[in-house]
Amino acid sequence: MSTVHDGDPPKGSNRDRWLPLVLLALVPFVLLRLGLHPVGDPDTFWHLRAGDHLWGTWQFSGPDPFSRFSTRTWVLHEWLPELALAAAAAVGGLPGVAWLACALIALLFVTVYAVCRTWVPVLPAAILATAAVFGSAASLTPRPQLATFLLLPVVVWAWLRTAQDLRARWWLVPLSWVWACSHGLWVAGLATGAAVTAGLLLDRRVSVRGAARLVAVVVLSFAAGAVTPVGPELLLAPFRVGESTSLISEWNPPSLTSPPVAVTLALVAAVVVLWARRTRPVPWTHVLLFATAVGWTLLYSRTVALGALTAAPLLATLWPVQREDVQPSRRAELVSLGAAVVASLTLAGLVLPSVAAQPLQPHGLDQQLDRLPRGTVVYDEYSLGGWLLWRHPQLAPVIDPRVEVFDLAYVQRHVATLAAGPGWDTAIADSGATYALVPDAAPLSAALLRSGEWTALGTDAGYVLLARNG
Repeated sequence: MSTVHDGDPPKGSNRDRWLPLVLLALVPFVLLRLGLHPVGDPDTFWHLRAGDHLWGTWQFSGPDPFSRFSTRTWVLHEWLPELALAAAAAVGGLPGVAWLACALIALLFVTVYAVCRTWVPVLPAAILATAAVFGSAASLTPRPQLATFLLLPVVVWAWLRTAQDLRARWWLVPLSWVWACSHGLWVAGLATGAAVTAGLLLDRRVSVRGAARLVAVVVLSFAAGAVTPVGPELLLAPFRVGESTSLISEWNPPSLTSPPVAVTLALVAAVVVLWARRTRPVPWTHVLLFATAVGWTLLYSRTVALGALTAAPLLATLWPVQREDVQPSRRAELVSLGAAVVASLTLAGLVLPSVAAQPLQPHGLDQQLDRLPRGTVVYDEYSLGGWLLWRHPQLAPVIDPRVEVFDLAYVQRHVATLAAGPGWDTAIADSGATYALVPDAAPLSAALLRSGEWTALGTDAGYVLLARNG
C-alpha cells in the first residue's frame, strides 16, 4: 500500500486515482464504432481469396491463378495476414473477418498506449493513443495494412529508445522479416531507423563505430525482406503497384478537411507547439522523425495513418509531465484496460453476426450470379472484382483491385470503357463478356441499354446486372 508522507492526502486524490482508469476503460468501446459495420473494402475480398489459395497451395508467386485477363506474375508478399483473414472467414464468415478487424483495432490502441506510457501517465497516453487510432481511421479495414499500423509504433518506440540510450536493438531485424511478410509498407520501419540514425550522427551523439551498429540494424532489416518465402522478388513489389497509383483513390493526396487528416495534423502541430516552448535546441533525431511523420501525412491518403502513428510517440516524449502524488496502480491500470478490451470484443462478437452477415457489395444479386455457368465473363467495375473472385469464384471478372497483375494500358482502357468513352463497345466485345455488373449510374450502363443488345436483370446496392441478349 502506498502512503503520502507529507501531511494529509491531497484533495481530489481519489478522483485522480480512478478517473484516468474510467476514461481509459471507455476508449475500447468508443473505438468499436470503427469496426461494427459490414465488410465493404474492395481489397478485403481478394485478400480472402488469396488466403484460401495459400492455405491450399503454399505458392507465393507465379502466374495469376484467378484472372485470364492478367498478364503479370502475381507475388503474394502479404501472405501472413492473408492466411489469418482466410482463417477468420473459414471460422466465422464475414462476421469473423469483421471481428478480427475490431480485435486488431483494439490491439492498435493498446500498442500505441503502451508505447506512449513509456513517457507519460495514463491519461495523456490514452489521449495520444486515441488520437493516433482516429488519425488512422480511414484505413482501419480488414486488410494486411493493419499489420503495418500495429508494427510501426513498436519500431518508432524502439528507435526513440535508441535515441536515448544509443543501444542497437537487433530484434528489429526479425521483426522486419515478419513485417515484410505482412505488408508492402514495411519500408516505413526502415525509414524510421534511417531518420533516427542520421539524427544521431547530426547531433554528434554516436561514434563511427556506434553509428555503424545502427546502420547495420537498418541494412539487415532491409535484407530480411529478401529472405521471405517470396524471395528477393518481394523487394520489387512496391514498384509493381507504383505505375497504377494515379488510378486508385487511396493513392491520391489526402484531403486536408478529412477528419483523420485533421486529427493527424493536430498531433503534428502539437509537436511544433511544444518545441516552441523549449529552451534547449531540438535534437536532430526528433526533427527527422517529425519530418517522416509530416511526409507520411501529406504523401497519400493511405499513408496518413503512418503519420499519426509516428507523431503520437514523438509527442509523448515531449509531453509536459508534472509530478503527481497520486497515480493509479499498475495492476489497476492493466485490469481496467484488459477488462475493457475483452468486454468490448465480446460485445462485438454478439453484434457482428447480424451487422456484418452480408457485405456492402451487391449481395442481393448473389442468386442470379450463382446460376451463371463456370467461366462466364463478367464486365465488372474495378471495386467489385475482389468480391466476385471470393464470393463467385466460378465467374471471370475482367478486372479486380490487384492492379499490379494487369497491364497499365489495360487498366486505363477499362476506366475509359466504364465512362463509355470512344471504343467502349469494342472493349466489351474484346473481353468476351456476356454479362456486366457496373454502377447503375455509370455511363457504360446507360450505353449498354441504349445499344439494344443488353438487358438489365436486377439491381442492388447501386449496381446493375446486365446480360447480353441472345
